[in-house]
This record gives sequence, structure tokens and C-alpha cells, in this order.
Amino acid sequence: METAVLLSGGPDSAVLAHDLVHRGGDVVAIHLELGVAESPAALRCATAVSAALGIDLVRLDLAPGGAREPRSGRSQGDAGRAAEPAFGEALSVAASTAATLGAHVLACGVHHGEAVFRGNQRHAFDALAASVSIDVGRHLVITTPYLGMTKAEVLLRGVGLGVDVASTWSCTEGSTVHCGRCPSCATRRAAFGDAGLVDTTPYARAVAAGGGSRPGVHARR
Repeated sequence: METAVLLSGGPDSAVLAHDLVHRGGDVVAIHLELGVAESPAALRCATAVSAALGIDLVRLDLAPGGAREPRSGRSQGDAGRAAEPAFGEALSVAASTAATLGAHVLACGVHHGEAVFRGNQRHAFDALAASVSIDVGRHLVITTPYLGMTKAEVLLRGVGLGVDVASTWSCTEGSTVHCGRCPSCATRRAAFGDAGLVDTTPYARAVAAGGGSRPGVHARR
């Protein structure tokens, strides 16, 4: 096992998974099931991406009351019960799982403008990786290849790789259709506009997107 990728089912992680497989090497995907305001569509998108790439998908149940263990047939044992996790805690569990599965690298698709883990400071990811490495007894690195890129730039990279970025999932309202009004939906729409891509994502409610779109340019595979 060479690399594990954190695959939420969103556009950034989907693009990163394609990027890693395109570069070659042994890749496994890890999906965190957080439970809170999470739509089944997130797992569905992550499953579709991993299936299209031909890589294994390891599901970690981090929902309140859920068992923190892989759910793909790769046994790791019962690691206890999870409280509602902050992203730092969830990332720590993912990193430990990646190392246990034999990966030397955990890739995370965070981009410029996000602040999901300690403000996305590179040294925070390095510190967490060092801590996990000591805990599991093997060296692990957490990489963030898109940390210097905007979400719009990540979308364009995905289009260049043939990723159907419009089929990914971003909404945090727990619905089966993008709500169109939560911060994640607004950020998604703005990124499509800034990238000059036509967003074909169905939204329950229209929200003005930032930027413009170039005629004839679509998010397509």
C-alpha cells in the first residue's frame, strides 16, 4: 500500500483521487461517515469515484455511537465509540487507519481558502502526521497537494483529468438534492463560476454564483 486518499465524495477529493491514480501507484480511498447533516449522496458519490478508478473504498463510521472501524472487509478491530468529531479528530482517525492499512501517505484535498484543520497550516498537518506515526509505529506523511490552489483551480484540474465534477456532492444539509443555500453549496457554485464552468448540479433553490461562465464550457467527463 502506497497512498490513501481521504474521499468525501466532494469535488476536491474526487479530483485528488483521480490525480493520484493518474500518476500511478497503489491507492486506497478512505471515506468518513460523520453522520451529522450528512446525505447518503456523499457516500454514493465516493463509492462511484472509487469504483470508476478501480480502487478500494474503506468506510469509517465516525457518527455519534458509530464504531470506528473499516467497513470494507479490512478488519482493524473495534476502536471504540466516537463522539461527534471535529475535523482534526476525524483526520487523526483517518491517518491512523491509513497507516494501519499499510499506507505511507494520506492525501487530503483541502485547498486555499478553507480552514477545516488549524486554518490549513502546513505545520499542523505535519504535526498530526508525526503524532500518528509515533502512535502506530510506522512513518506516515499527510500531503495536501491543492493547498496552494483555489477551489476553482481544483475544478479546472479535474476537468483536465476527465472528472465529472458536477456529479460530486458538496451540500451539508443532509438532503438528497443540493439545497443551494448552505455555505458549501454557495462555495461550490461560486467556484464553478470563477472557473468559467457551467454548473449542471441540480439545486433545490437557486443561488447567485460568483464569476461568469464561458459559453460552451461544461464540467464533463
